[in-house]
Amino acid sequence: MNQELLPVFLPDATIINNLVCYQKNEDRIYYFVGCEPVFSHHIDDKMEFKYITSSLVTNGKCKQVDIIRTFGVSKIGVKRWAKVYREEGISGFTKKKGEKIKRTGSVLTDNKLKQAQKLFDEGETRTDVANEIGVLRDTLVKAIYDGRIIETKKKI
Repeated sequence: MNQELLPVFLPDATIINNLVCYQKNEDRIYYFVGCEPVFSHHIDDKMEFKYITSSLVTNGKCKQVDIIRTFGVSKIGVKRWAKVYREEGISGFTKKKGEKIKRTGSVLTDNKLKQAQKLFDEGETRTDVANEIGVLRDTLVKAIYDGRIIETKKKI
């Protein structure tokens, strides 16, 4: 016969749900599942907070609504954090602010890049090159700014 686990929380802990609570202690926040401390972070560390709360949600210890209600954060924020946690793990939270994964377009294949470079070398304009290889002008401009194509200016 299974024994029911009764929650045992510290007297000054804030209850998140019937299994999870947290406690502020000086400049750190400690998270408990049952009576076991499982996570902690500095009180000002938002990245760790997002990682820990998304971990609790993703691992079934809390519901998103528990995090939203307890910490007053947005629903969409909690959903995004959980998605990042599921797809990227902790590395999704350790990127520097503004750092993005550099993507290369699938529209500008190696063949199209070579064709575009040849047309630029012949003195064609951006618009003419884009029309000739069948891509949007903005796509071509992005490739120029990324350094994948070197635009040769037409001599007058």
